[in-house]
Amino acid sequence: ERVILMDGVRRIHRRLCDEYGSAAGCIAEIVVGHMLWSEKGVIPCLNPQIRRVLVLPTFRMPKLKDIEAYFPSPMGFKFDIVELESGGEDSISKTVDNLLLAEEGEYLKKLFLKGEAFILKDGTMHPGFPSFAGHLHGPIGLVKRVLREHLPEDLLSLVIKLPKGARTPFYVAYVREKEDILRVMCYLRIMDPDPFGSPMMGVVRLETLVKRVDFESDEERDRLKKEISMAFDMVAGFASSMTIKGCDLPRTPENLPIVFSLEKWLSSFFLPTDCLNAFLKGGV
Repeated sequence: ERVILMDGVRRIHRRLCDEYGSAAGCIAEIVVGHMLWSEKGVIPCLNPQIRRVLVLPTFRMPKLKDIEAYFPSPMGFKFDIVELESGGEDSISKTVDNLLLAEEGEYLKKLFLKGEAFILKDGTMHPGFPSFAGHLHGPIGLVKRVLREHLPEDLLSLVIKLPKGARTPFYVAYVREKEDILRVMCYLRIMDPDPFGSPMMGVVRLETLVKRVDFESDEERDRLKKEISMAFDMVAGFASSMTIKGCDLPRTPENLPIVFSLEKWLSSFFLPTDCLNAFLKGGV
């Protein structure tokens, strides 16, 4: 009867270059929030969580460790100074993506503690996010991008034949080896298959986290399996009813229009990139 849809967005306004012209940092923003869906309509949260960051390389950090940065405008928007992570092909995007995950985790914990409604999070459930707490609470992650190579072979043929609103049985996998968290997943088709399109079009993944110790107990495992099955069935019905045939929104049909509207609304809280660049160049 009441579903909270939660998501986070990020924007890199400007990449900062070192004296050699290589990208060595950035100015970015992260916004996390939710919408409450019920029979009365859709209500967005009053205050999404906004974090503005100035990402700088390691050698800059000792001098700037305790300094706060502010957007040079009458409003004086505060930017946290964050150290650039090392490694990877694009360490700037990696740093901002990890900051987004951290903010989503904190926001999800707050929603979870309030217990106001069932929580459906857009995207993967990561270690540190709340574990599954029953079919009335969730949280469940809805993953839009499903790669064939990540599917167990015995499920691939089943997934391709799924009709709209149907899901596969769920299975359990380690989040990472030697960890105490397990990820429970199933695959769901939210749109009738297109005979001329990819057989994976309209397929999403549902997932939730459980504690490994709970799954090792026969009694607790049986209870969790029933609760998770009920939750996945509920989300299957809800998500399938939220799709719109012929909708040309980006990343559809996997991206539900209601989730797209949440992403669009959260993005409206970003500072204007052009204005930010003008301030930095002294043009305003």
